[in-house]
Amino acid sequence: MDDKPTIRTALIFIFFTFMITWAINIPLALAAHHQIKFSVPRWVEITSTLSPGIVALSIIICRCKEAGLKTLLTKILKWRVNYRWYLFALLIPVVCVVPSLCIYLYILHKPLDLSEWYLPLILFFIFIPFSPLWEEIGWRGFLLPILQDKFRPLTAAVILGLIWGIWHIPMYLTHNPEGSRTQLFLVYFIIGTVPITILFVWLYNKTESLLITIFFHAAINATFALFGKVPTGELRPFIYTMIFFTIAATGISWKTKAFLGQAKTRYKAPICNVPPG
Repeated sequence: MDDKPTIRTALIFIFFTFMITWAINIPLALAAHHQIKFSVPRWVEITSTLSPGIVALSIIICRCKEAGLKTLLTKILKWRVNYRWYLFALLIPVVCVVPSLCIYLYILHKPLDLSEWYLPLILFFIFIPFSPLWEEIGWRGFLLPILQDKFRPLTAAVILGLIWGIWHIPMYLTHNPEGSRTQLFLVYFIIGTVPITILFVWLYNKTESLLITIFFHAAINATFALFGKVPTGELRPFIYTMIFFTIAATGISWKTKAFLGQAKTRYKAPICNVPPG
């Protein structure tokens, strides 16, 4: 009996992940734009953003029970990897974000304010148990291995990147971070999730460690906090950052010949290595 999850399993995961997040955040987005009256407790809104991990865990428990949870936990706790992967995970976001902010400030002839240099470090540790952990369980821990079994790694990364980007839409519309330019920001964001996902896939394939991708995710979120003092609707620093991420992803894709660190015939079941009983 073949224990490999199928594309049907992937579609079930995608459907319920979107359903949980969008069912809550679309009404919240409409309410934020004064189209309807709707509200939920803050913890419900936060929980809705953790849906990738929640749905993945539900499928894993139903499919393989303890064996599946053990496999997942092993990936999350896999910390014995070469130190350079920790450096890549932590420094790539810094190398892409900080120069972008410097270029933007240089154009405006403004000095770089380093008075809150410690903020990204604090946020890094705060973020880890929330979106980075739960999203990585779903996107990279569960969905990515299925896609890579069906498609070349680069193709799988592009597909996953677009899915991941589109999933965020109602959350950003709810908080409307860029005011009248939020919709334009979303276009750049969805395009930018593709090169970022290519880097995620490369890190995951080279280490088979969700801990590394969790750190990478938390580092991205934390360094993006440096844009907190950029005026609302000013998209240039974000666009510059996506250009840097694209350069990095293009270099990795070229160096790995589009395999992003994965062996040509290798498959790692995202759930467990035995058929469900």
